[in-house]
Amino acid sequence: MKNSLQVVGKRNRGVKEIRGDDLLQEKAERKARMARSLDFKSCKLEEFSLTMIELDGQIESERSLAPVAKIATAAKAKHVVILMQNVKYMNSNALGGLLALHQKVEKRGFHMYTVNPVGGIKTVMERLGYYELMRIRESLEDVILEIKAISE
Repeated sequence: MKNSLQVVGKRNRGVKEIRGDDLLQEKAERKARMARSLDFKSCKLEEFSLTMIELDGQIESERSLAPVAKIATAAKAKHVVILMQNVKYMNSNALGGLLALHQKVEKRGFHMYTVNPVGGIKTVMERLGYYELMRIRESLEDVILEIKAISE
């Protein structure tokens, strides 16, 4: 066949033939999986003028953060909190997107807090200097105490 590739699988040592249109289908399915790999929910705490967004899953691209960015930038609350304790994976593109979102929210005169990044994500953020560039806190309680202190 002239428009096909042979891919050798490493696990089963089998040979699988893939046609060009199959590659396009596989690429589309991969994009769809990436879009679904991040779940989030948001809520507002009027008492503190705070919008809280809890992320869950994997963030595999800056584009994955688009719905989160829409909520964060449309929020009328003075404080936006991104909870990250359930994020298992985040690539460098997504980290850059998070930093850009932080800068966009701060530019509007609001405060954005990133709370409890864990594991390798926390390590990378520390090494890249994100702790100096962003408001990263260990817990939601730390954020609320800081907001109370700012308000007084």
